[in-house]
Amino acid sequence: MATVTEVVDGDTIEIEPAVGGNGEVRLIGVDTPETKDPDEGVEPYGEEASTYALTELEGEEVELEFGEERTDQYGRLLAYVYQPGDEMFNEDLLDGGYAQVYTVSPNDEHEEAFEAAQEEARSAGLGIWGLSRSEQCELANRGNGIGEGSPGCAAGRQPAPEAPRDRDCSDFASQAEAQEVLNDDPSDPNGLDADGDGQACETSSGSGSSSPSAQPSASASASPAAASPSAAPGGGGGGGGGNRNRGAPAPASVPAGGDIDCDQVDGPIPTPPGDPDNLDGDGDGLACE
Repeated sequence: MATVTEVVDGDTIEIEPAVGGNGEVRLIGVDTPETKDPDEGVEPYGEEASTYALTELEGEEVELEFGEERTDQYGRLLAYVYQPGDEMFNEDLLDGGYAQVYTVSPNDEHEEAFEAAQEEARSAGLGIWGLSRSEQCELANRGNGIGEGSPGCAAGRQPAPEAPRDRDCSDFASQAEAQEVLNDDPSDPNGLDADGDGQACETSSGSGSSSPSAQPSASASASPAAASPSAAPGGGGGGGGGNRNRGAPAPASVPAGGDIDCDQVDGPIPTPPGDPDNLDGDGDGLACE
């Protein structure tokens, strides 16, 4: 006889007196959901199994029947645990759905009785057999049709997907990176294009602070070509008329990000929406001519 001094979890107990200096006992043939394994965390129905073992065994005298193999790989004693009245607690765990069958040869003396007890609990939907499929998939796979990698479950426990988070201009190292995100989703759920001109984070420096471009903003007087009517094709002074754009070079592309200065472009560009820098002096739709 021995006294149960501590319930470690649903299928592991501590006893006194120790047997051969060993006081930790792992119940043979059953596996309850984990509550103490740091790699697995608390599995579904693990707390219920531990509470049941605590209620039934702690402080009680029990008899131990050792298996053919006396210790496991962790050095724990392997035993069938009998409560007063010759009721085997290993089988009780299966009867209530607190555990699943876990047979490891050569300790298989009661395998048939254990399988029968498990089937009754499964049919009644008790304990682990009443869990949702996703919860059952979190348990260890002991060949009973539940647990990681069993049919309908992934090969292993998958980490929960990271919830999407809002992004702002400070999350990007450059305007180009922000532009790629905007191009991928023009609906702009992150609000990267505040003025709706198709350019993301135009004043972003990549550190979350807003800074103007290296060049000062252009004004009507900053660029003679933009300010002088005679500089524009078809403008005043000396025989304009005809196609106003005749002879004008093909429009250059608008530089990405920052304020626009005519010194930054080679040739005319499409007038930016609203022309905030007054680059289109003659209003012909081309700036920096």
